[in-house]
Amino acid sequence: MKKLSVIIPVYNVEKYLCQCVDSVLRELPENSEILLVDDGSTDSSGKICDNYKAKDERIRVFHQKNSGVSSARNKGIELSEGEKIFFLDSDDYLAENALEQLLQYDSELIIGNYCAFYPDKTASICGEADTVRYDSIADYFKDFSKYFPTIFNFPWGRVYSAEIIKKANLKFREDISMGEDLLFNLEYYDRISNVQVVSDIIVNYRQSKGSLTKKYNPKLFEWYLKCYSETEAILRKYNSFSTEIKDYFYNRFFGNVYECIYQITSGKGKQKDGLLYEIICDERTKKAAEIYKGQSMKMRIIAYIIRLKSAGIMKIYMKIYLGLARIKKCDLVDSIRRI
Repeated sequence: MKKLSVIIPVYNVEKYLCQCVDSVLRELPENSEILLVDDGSTDSSGKICDNYKAKDERIRVFHQKNSGVSSARNKGIELSEGEKIFFLDSDDYLAENALEQLLQYDSELIIGNYCAFYPDKTASICGEADTVRYDSIADYFKDFSKYFPTIFNFPWGRVYSAEIIKKANLKFREDISMGEDLLFNLEYYDRISNVQVVSDIIVNYRQSKGSLTKKYNPKLFEWYLKCYSETEAILRKYNSFSTEIKDYFYNRFFGNVYECIYQITSGKGKQKDGLLYEIICDERTKKAAEIYKGQSMKMRIIAYIIRLKSAGIMKIYMKIYLGLARIKKCDLVDSIRRI
């Protein structure tokens, strides 16, 4: 059996793929493998994968019809031959000595830190990770507010036990497009007894700004509910849903509620009115509005409107807010042009 399987789902990343694969080849331990799962790329990514395979016997390549990143990861798990599994996204790349830093530890889960970098070339360390070992999953959950939603959620940048994954037949959900990483990790957390967190930067994570401007998705709130419901359930199972964590948890959820409200009210179409009302009247949303303790006047007003259960007032408020935001942005652009 091989020591480590590095699974890289690939889809239309010809611009970044070589940087990703080269960073792993530089770090790959002896008797280990890289699995490149081409998820129906329409650019030259598939050919790049085949070229790497022809040059290095440590690389295995699989091509499949476009089915999504979860399907590609699941294929990698199925075909992997390593005792340990490490996921990496094909537009990211490893830091120097990344795998060596992780593999020096013996734990059922070894989690590394990461650095996000942006198109404007700025970068920031995202995880608040110290090097620490947790000898029970309950102890790890006690630091939930420290790790969520960074290293708690993501599947990449960490070393899993292949035996645990395959014995439990753990898979990434292929029917959702948000939160499948978290749901996979929750199932894995529930099957292990220790966690090693490593402060070293393991992955350089390519990020884009402006997440609230992403395309409207009517299932987004449903997916958030699924993720938060299952997260709360496992925290309660391990007696880790303290008052402090509960407050943090619902404040994070409230931020995601705003994301959904923003998407709905910034677009057009009466068909969204029903969903807006559904979000506002949801029991978890109401609880989050009651618990919210942020300083933002905008968010406090939104929390108040949620308590009123008024989709109509919410639409009016967001229309005014977004209109003023556009005016302010235009004024800023005009000012810059006059300089």
